[in-house]
Amino acid sequence: MGYVLLGSGRIGADPACVPPRMRYVAIPRGTRIRFYCAAGRQKAGAAPSAVPGHRLQGPWIPLDSSHVTSNLTLRRADGPWERELAGSPELDGHTIVVPGRDGVPDPLRLCTGTAVTCPTDPRQVADGAVHGCDGVLATLHGDLHWLAGDEVLSLAPGYVF
Repeated sequence: MGYVLLGSGRIGADPACVPPRMRYVAIPRGTRIRFYCAAGRQKAGAAPSAVPGHRLQGPWIPLDSSHVTSNLTLRRADGPWERELAGSPELDGHTIVVPGRDGVPDPLRLCTGTAVTCPTDPRQVADGAVHGCDGVLATLHGDLHWLAGDEVLSLAPGYVF
């Protein structure tokens, strides 16, 4: 079990939200992040998206505590997909996390800390460092599935996390 994070976003740190020294962050122990994109929808600088009528590509290689990742940001993206996914068997018990809903901040960032409060290098994690912020990497643990784009509407039929 884990979390599916859904919203509008892009690949790479959002310079409007993320300080330059925090563009890349280390992934905590016990957390794996998988990123998805829809066939035919990926364009330079755009985020992966799950779009009706397209099969999801991926998951891309999962990242764990031996890696860093861009300090990604999700924003609320209104659409019917949240209602459609709520009872979807493809979620296999994963919890849906949507920016701006149920107390989740909008925008939602992987890490909201600084280089003093949060690890930016996997060696720090190996030495026991943890995220001391209120971002995703400090509050959600286990498998994280990141689906972000301008149109996050529904999962392709038959895709199981």
